[in-house]
Amino acid sequence: MAKLVVETPEGVQIRQDLAGAGSRFAAALIDAILFFVVVLVLLIVVALAAQVGDASLQGFLLGLLLGGTILLGVAYSFLWHAYGHGQTPGKRLLGIRVLSADGSPASTVQHLLRSLILVIDILPLPAPLGIMLVAIMPRHTRLGDLAAGTLVLRIADPDRVRDRWPNETWSALPEKRLALDARAAANLDPRDVAFLRDVVTREDLDPVAQKALIERTAEVYCRKLGVEPPAAFVNEKRLVRELYLFAREHFGAASRA
Repeated sequence: MAKLVVETPEGVQIRQDLAGAGSRFAAALIDAILFFVVVLVLLIVVALAAQVGDASLQGFLLGLLLGGTILLGVAYSFLWHAYGHGQTPGKRLLGIRVLSADGSPASTVQHLLRSLILVIDILPLPAPLGIMLVAIMPRHTRLGDLAAGTLVLRIADPDRVRDRWPNETWSALPEKRLALDARAAANLDPRDVAFLRDVVTREDLDPVAQKALIERTAEVYCRKLGVEPPAAFVNEKRLVRELYLFAREHFGAASRA
């Protein structure tokens, strides 16, 4: 599976899976069904309205609806992506999301540009152009992604990820090895919290690689949070767990301050 690798200024690599043609096509199909249900409802409304008017009114309303279908499709894509955190209903069901090419949330302008070019990406040549490009491009991008500087990534739904310590807090830890200050959480962002959780919960690495990742993570985040790491790492994974609990507890408060 293709991956997006983003290296933070501290030298830690954050890896995310790129959504492939299969998941993107399935998401697009779900959205197309929902969209055409909306269009069908509007057609029914137009038909009912035409019954109380003359033939000219019926023709006008029908022409207005058919002519506005493309604009309605662009609006559907833009509004869902811009106000649904990069996800349409189809993308949410498939666990994928539109982000900027550097892994950060896409801007409103990026979502708008991407949605406008959707008109070209759905051209059947003989299959939709966008799907063909997603299948052959190295980063699974369609024209809209190339123009807007976006990618579609496979994002784990936070509600579906089982947290191993749902009821634990950093403040309540019986023994702390780091002199962390809550104000230091202002140096964190949501990707840091997700990355720390990933490091302490993932089991798919061989022991040597996992140990190296944990040691590097502990070193980088201690420096980022302005604390001195212990002189000797006795249990690096426990240290990163402490960093994760601190980040989870304090990031939200720091971001609202």
